[in-house]
Amino acid sequence: MLLENGGKETTMSAEDGLVRREFFKKTGFTAAASALAFSAFNALGSFACDDDVESASRAHGAGPMKILIAYASRAGSTAEVADAIGQVLRGNGIPAEVLPAGHVADVSTYRAAILGSAVRMGKWLPEAVRLVERNQAALAGMPTAIFTVCLTMQKDTPENRRVVEGYLQPVLQKVRPSSIGLFGGKMDYSRLGFIDRLIVSKMKKIPEGDHRDWKAIRAWAGGFRPA
Repeated sequence: MLLENGGKETTMSAEDGLVRREFFKKTGFTAAASALAFSAFNALGSFACDDDVESASRAHGAGPMKILIAYASRAGSTAEVADAIGQVLRGNGIPAEVLPAGHVADVSTYRAAILGSAVRMGKWLPEAVRLVERNQAALAGMPTAIFTVCLTMQKDTPENRRVVEGYLQPVLQKVRPSSIGLFGGKMDYSRLGFIDRLIVSKMKKIPEGDHRDWKAIRAWAGGFRPA
């Protein structure tokens, strides 16, 4: 039987195997118990206690797997929300990496994913949708949360929540998040690009101002814990 030993393969002799079987027999540690313990370890998955993850990672010569926070933003307000979420997680001892959605090709190297986007014309931005579509299978097998930054949520009412949840339906058909954050946005006309200014000009005048509830954003982010 081959075992790893510092990256080298060594051979366990028949005598060694006999000694091990005698040990299991005397201690009552049966093969079934061993299998059960192994299953329990796997059930913890990538959301084991941070200390355990970091210790295991160091033992394998790698850093702890991070949580991905990927966002799509146009005028910068969603990027700032993503950064705030990352700060909260790191402050709680959870390794996190904040990246634009367009810069992420594969989410499978992360422990979990928090995906967010601004809303334009009642939809998530294309790069955020493409990220979900490319990684649909991987996201189905890992803890995932999503958040949306939208001026409709400048007032957090049940009616506004229903409207914004409607915007999310195309995304929710592709991913089943464990948590959804709905946050107000920020209107700063000086930071809008030409296309966005054109879109806004066709709509009812939206007053400038920052409608993001930072307390609610940080509280939502603070709810994430290794499980």
